[in-house]
Amino acid sequence: GAVRRRADVRAAGQVVAGASLLSLPFTSGVAPRVLRWLEAYGVTRLDVAVAATATALLLGGAWLRRSGPPMGSWPAYAPGLLLGGLHVVTTQIGTGQAGRVVVATGVGVVAVAVGGARRLGAPLVLGTALVAASAIAASGRQLASLPVWTWLAVGGAGLLAVAVLIERRGPAAEDLPPAQRLRTVWERFD
Repeated sequence: GAVRRRADVRAAGQVVAGASLLSLPFTSGVAPRVLRWLEAYGVTRLDVAVAATATALLLGGAWLRRSGPPMGSWPAYAPGLLLGGLHVVTTQIGTGQAGRVVVATGVGVVAVAVGGARRLGAPLVLGTALVAASAIAASGRQLASLPVWTWLAVGGAGLLAVAVLIERRGPAAEDLPPAQRLRTVWERFD
């Protein structure tokens, strides 16, 4: 990016470098007491590193959208959401911990809410996929510590509430045929 004088490539490189620097203290043992406390709750060092990297990618994408040339929501937010979401769901499948159901559902509902409120396609679609993937992964396991149906019901109720808010905030399109209404709704999202 610096050699070719492309600000977008340089900024993306800075985001990745910042994400790796942000996760370095957690992977190198700088914060052992915090890590031991988190490990008591089933959070591994890899979880912390992935969460830090995904957060840095999301913040970097938001910064690029505000300060750089026009950018869609997919290149800005999809890498962070995919990294964090796929990690949580795959570890949920592997460990069967109830806490991971809560995290995956919560992140998915927040992504849907942000995507719906700000009309961003990537968080809306990926958040919905994260809630669905978490529900599918959780339904295959018996989680003894928390009833899984509770978190699935909370996630579903949250998605319904977000859908109602999006519908009320948007322009009325009741008179349009369904295909045209869907196209109109999709065009409002970035």
